This record gives sequence, C-alpha cells and structure tokens, in this order.
Amino acid sequence: MATINDIYGIGPSTQKSGKNEATKKLSLEKDAGKSESVKKKTATKDSAQISTEARELLNLKIDAAKYLDEVRQAVTLNDLEIDLIKSKIQQKYYLDREIVDKIVDELAALPNFAIKKDK
Repeated sequence: MATINDIYGIGPSTQKSGKNEATKKLSLEKDAGKSESVKKKTATKDSAQISTEARELLNLKIDAAKYLDEVRQAVTLNDLEIDLIKSKIQQKYYLDREIVDKIVDELAALPNFAIKKDK
C-alpha cells in the first residue's frame, strides 16, 4: 500500500526538494536585502572621536612644523658677519643713541613683534 504522500504520483523526496529550493531562493533574497540594509546602517553609524588631548597634540605638532619651516627659511649669519658685529660691540658702536633708535624701529616693524607696556 502506498502512503498518502504518493497520492498524486509525486514521491516525498521530489516534494521536499522543490519546496526547499523555493525556500532557499526566498531566504537568499531576504539575506541579500538584509546585507544591503546592514551596510547602509553601518555606513551611517561609522564615526571617530578625537579627545581634546589628541587635538591639542595635533595643534602643537602643526605649530612646531610651522616654526621649523620658519627656522629653515631664516637668514643665518656667516662667520665674517659675526666677526663684524663683535668688533662693533667692542667699539661701542651700538651704544650710540641714533643706532639704538634705528635698531628699535627695525625691531618694532617686524610682523610678530609686540611691545608690552608696563603698568
């Protein structure tokens, strides 16, 4: 005697495999949709937090690099120029009132020079 599953002439293994394939296909489609939505959700949630200490260190690093570039571009004196300045100091050239005023004016004209007033 045949079981009820064979009533239509289709065996139980055929029925299950057809049903399983349809179920697998449907679940794969659902999974594909989920993975896209998960990617979208993940992309919107990505963030980075930088502590205030790290920001301060970054600002210090930027300032140090700027000052280092300024030092590299600064005009340096050669030995002859240094010897000339030493001889002028020995001759008391820089104690002349006109020379002192000229030096002060040139220093005050520098872009980063600020005169602090005493109270």
